[in-house]
Amino acid sequence: MRIYVPRNETEYLKQYGREEACQRRVFELRRGTSFECQQCRNKSWREMKRQAAGGRPETWHRVCRQCGWQERPLAGTWLHGLRIRLQDFCKICWLAAGSREGFDVRLLRGPLARRLVLDLGSNRTYYRSVSLVRQIMAASQPKLEGKLELELLELAHPQARTTNPRKVVAVLVETAGKNRVRTGVLPDNSAASLKPWLALVSTSKAKVTKSAKPIHATKVARRLEQWLPSVGWDLIDSRNLPGYLTEFDWHQNGRGTPGSNFVRLLRAALNRK
Repeated sequence: MRIYVPRNETEYLKQYGREEACQRRVFELRRGTSFECQQCRNKSWREMKRQAAGGRPETWHRVCRQCGWQERPLAGTWLHGLRIRLQDFCKICWLAAGSREGFDVRLLRGPLARRLVLDLGSNRTYYRSVSLVRQIMAASQPKLEGKLELELLELAHPQARTTNPRKVVAVLVETAGKNRVRTGVLPDNSAASLKPWLALVSTSKAKVTKSAKPIHATKVARRLEQWLPSVGWDLIDSRNLPGYLTEFDWHQNGRGTPGSNFVRLLRAALNRK
């Protein structure tokens, strides 16, 4: 099935700007246009709208005409029990996928983001939704394999105090293939802190090569140092650094157009949690 990929914000708003249309698009992205009842294998269905409990938005379902089994678009996914409108969540995904700068704290000054915060009701709801998107990004990242290069950075927050020390950031890069990237915050630069993180982000057969000049890792590390100021690193709490690193990894590992990145993020959100 051909998946519609919006090329710009105008096309995005045309296809995902209304709640019902957004639910239909997400349903097609997960299940396709065909239907088969999981109870009686009937292929005939009808539409049904249902008001969810707890004040959540109205949802759209496909119902089997023979036995009444309901196919719910978000059941079992990261978005199951979503307490905001799906179209608002898609807006957040579009903001995340459409810019390599990620969720800049200064992004709230933009007209689309300001309108989104008004729709959600508060900045807190917005940032909780952003946190969910970052969790989805982190869960969709594959483990690195093959030969890897490692670089350790020590980053000092511009507003650092004695209670906010320098952060040790590990940068791990594949030296062949897709040159995928993983970054993470470590308690310190000791081997005891590094070993469990390597086991988390790389396969058991992956091997970190020892080199005096890790070319690939150094290049990505310099790119990270340039990227952090662009997302308002001087304005955010350094405790939020892992979330920003998750966005950095996601964009580095999926170089595409804003539309293709948006669809990739939605697919990840519709995976089993």
